[in-house]
Amino acid sequence: MFSAFELKTLDNFWFATGTPTFLVRALRDSDVYLPDLLHDEADITELSDIDSYRTSSIGLLFQTGYLTIKGYNPDYETYILGLPNVEVSTGFFKDLLPEYMDMPKGKSLKEIRAFIKDVRDGDPESFLVRLRSF
Repeated sequence: MFSAFELKTLDNFWFATGTPTFLVRALRDSDVYLPDLLHDEADITELSDIDSYRTSSIGLLFQTGYLTIKGYNPDYETYILGLPNVEVSTGFFKDLLPEYMDMPKGKSLKEIRAFIKDVRDGDPESFLVRLRSF
């Protein structure tokens, strides 16, 4: 917030300062399927596990603010998760995804814009087709 006041502009300051390299490594080492992040479900144990780095990438992403609770499924007592806002969504697909997938930065920006468009347009089918191509 102070950066916004100092620079007199709104930007993705949180994402720019809050994306540790260990998170990229944890995602690479995990079994998380990135499209599932848009609608994954987890129970309270998975979300509150303090050792989530070793046991659950979903818990780690939730605890670090990259996922948020979007709903609740009372039948299974699970929380429906998703990306919390446009800043995280944009940062995730622009910065984190290329690192996760070892994409060259120049090539990735065009592809990432297409991913973001798919997400914003609510087009999971196009998103998944694009992701499978990688």
